[in-house]
Amino acid sequence: ANNLTIDLGDGQDTLNISDAGETTTDAGILTDHTLTGFGILPSKTIEYRNTEELNIDLGAGQDTLTIEGTHPQNTNIHSHDGNDSHFVKSLSGTTVINTGNDDDQLTIKNDANTLNDIANTVRVIP
Repeated sequence: ANNLTIDLGDGQDTLNISDAGETTTDAGILTDHTLTGFGILPSKTIEYRNTEELNIDLGAGQDTLTIEGTHPQNTNIHSHDGNDSHFVKSLSGTTVINTGNDDDQLTIKNDANTLNDIANTVRVIP
């Protein structure tokens, strides 16, 4: 498998994952404990545990992020440049999406076209 597992253990921890230097189009999927895509080697996953704050920086291309879940604490997404698409299907913790420059698209609904899986606050910063 050779996936990357990051366990931050006890305490108040922040995990920063950055694709900000990337200028090509990328796509990724965030769950309550994993991130896949965004140029991570094919079929590889970053698995994270015991983090209180997760910060993800997308690149300058036309990126797509599908949020299938978040961990129960804070998640911050920074889009930067590019006409990005964000699909929020489910979340547990407070989530902030900073859409950055250009024209981003934000869709908030689960696969059943409801908001039933949105269990916390989504804050959008244009």
